Amino acid sequence: MFEKINKAKELIQEVKENIENRKESILNKAFRGELTAEWRKNNQTEDAIELLKSINEEKVKNWEQECVEAEKNGKKKPSKPKIEEIQNMIISKEEEPYKITKNWKWVKLEEIIELISGQDVSNTLCNSEGKGIPYIIGASNLNNEIFVAERWIEKPRVISKKDNILLSVKGTIGKIYLQKEEEINLSRQIMALKTRKNIFNKWLKYFLNNIINEIKEKGNGLIPGISREIILNIRTPLPPLEEQEEIVRILDEILEKENKIKELTELGEAIE
Repeated sequence: MFEKINKAKELIQEVKENIENRKESILNKAFRGELTAEWRKNNQTEDAIELLKSINEEKVKNWEQECVEAEKNGKKKPSKPKIEEIQNMIISKEEEPYKITKNWKWVKLEEIIELISGQDVSNTLCNSEGKGIPYIIGASNLNNEIFVAERWIEKPRVISKKDNILLSVKGTIGKIYLQKEEEINLSRQIMALKTRKNIFNKWLKYFLNNIINEIKEKGNGLIPGISREIILNIRTPLPPLEEQEEIVRILDEILEKENKIKELTELGEAIE
């Protein structure tokens, strides 16, 4: 019986390792365009250049709206956003990390997100009674895709809105969370990535998961941390919106099955 138990444990460990390797392989294929190769044959999409054009249009439209709001409230109008030429938004062939399908484009992350840096708040301004909005102190508040609030703040400093991607950038680097809460106040241990128009946030979250080890390696200092520049300069393969959505659909389906297999392997502990 002991011999059989030991053999079962070995097999379970092997399955666990295979699951992680498969996940890594699946994510790599997703961001090279391999998972959606068959889908592209049956679905015509625009080039990612059109998506970049719409992002520029969105920046101008948002600025115009902000100007109207500022004038209405008697405030100073914001500065006009810098609009890059489309070719300047695309990474040169020499800088491309690897080859992608022809209607995708390599860009820096700064072209498709707005990055929000947090700010620390004194303990005296926080409470544990749930008054105000939740305050995320750091990576310890993020646990298995769940945000666990410990403190709240009535006069928030830096607010992140629902559907932003939260990334821990100091201390414990690399925890990622797709925000479900309407508002969260950010500490400087956390940055929020707000996706531009026509960028699917779940697609971007999967991409960040795929390169999370590369991000962690860039951490430096006595208490490891990564700067805004590191995040903004991340090279990103950009597919059209329809293909982003299809990639997420496929990954959701495949990884759900992988997770169920992993849950079954946890039964190995009961063997004892």
